[in-house]
Amino acid sequence: MKKLHLSLIAMLMFWQASAFALGLGNVQLHSRLGDILHAEIPLTGLGQFTLDEIKVEIGHPDTYRNLGIEYLAQHQQLRFRLESGSNDEAILHITSTHIIKEPFLHFAIQVRSPTSLATREISLLLDLPR
Repeated sequence: MKKLHLSLIAMLMFWQASAFALGLGNVQLHSRLGDILHAEIPLTGLGQFTLDEIKVEIGHPDTYRNLGIEYLAQHQQLRFRLESGSNDEAILHITSTHIIKEPFLHFAIQVRSPTSLATREISLLLDLPR
């Protein structure tokens, strides 16, 4: 009985810790080469946090170095906005302040909550204009 009790406690601790872990889904790209960038990523695991408590920013240069990504000045032109989704989910909108002239974008973002940090490497291949 004691083993069962300890197993249940361990499972509950794992479940509780994972219940509030931020997660980033697959990128949906809504723009083409020569457009202003617009991409969306589902953000899961918000738990008890509000959108105001979640901060999204371009990765720190050290993050780029650790991931082996070249840090480019154009990455500073990216903007991030969160929009409410269903349950404990949100949609992260990624836009640019200028049109995208290169067909391939490779960058890193960091998503912070009061209790966690998620880093994501993002690669986008933009289709040619129609």
